[in-house]
Amino acid sequence: RRQRQMCIRDRTCYVVRQGGSEEIMDNEHTVYEKTKVKENPATLGISRNFDGTKSYYLFWEENGMAYTVTGNITLEELRRVAENIA
Repeated sequence: RRQRQMCIRDRTCYVVRQGGSEEIMDNEHTVYEKTKVKENPATLGISRNFDGTKSYYLFWEENGMAYTVTGNITLEELRRVAENIA
């Protein structure tokens, strides 16, 4: 699977996936790390909200489908949701 990534002025990052889908990510307020969902390569984004809480963003592809799970829930809950999709 081919993926292109382009970051503009260190604030916004665009990820274009093979099928043409596009994810737009905030580089200024979010930290990203590589991870896995069901053995599939994934990207986890962690943002700190104005009230001090965290928001999580999880992006991955599985069987030709692109998935995004996001929420103001615990990281453990977010991973459980992701693992139970598809």
